[in-house]
Amino acid sequence: MQRFLPHAGTVTFVAGRVFWFGALVPEAFLEPLYTVWFMGDATPMGPKALFGTGLFGAITAGFGITIRRLGLGVASDQVDGPLIRRALFEGLIVWFIPDNIASVATGAYPNVALNTAFLVMLLVPILA
Repeated sequence: MQRFLPHAGTVTFVAGRVFWFGALVPEAFLEPLYTVWFMGDATPMGPKALFGTGLFGAITAGFGITIRRLGLGVASDQVDGPLIRRALFEGLIVWFIPDNIASVATGAYPNVALNTAFLVMLLVPILA
């Protein structure tokens, strides 16, 4: 079971990147996917839904990286303070950069400021 966790983290990361990418490409490119995903309804999602999709993807990818890193440590019996800090740091960076790209691409500029505040708040205890 311990070997499963890194793989689950990788799958979670990839799924997050797929959703994030979906927020950045033209909707016409994704119309066949929408038709299947929404059972025949290929109605365009609009900028607010694309923004949400991008955020969901970025958060999911960051969570996946954190789980993968911690899972690798658990599998090798090397879970300690530095590993936990590194896992959290990598997860935050994998979330922060794509989340801000999706925010700018969909016109949600205030979210960049909120993300930066959250990043600083979460990094202070990790780097201390």
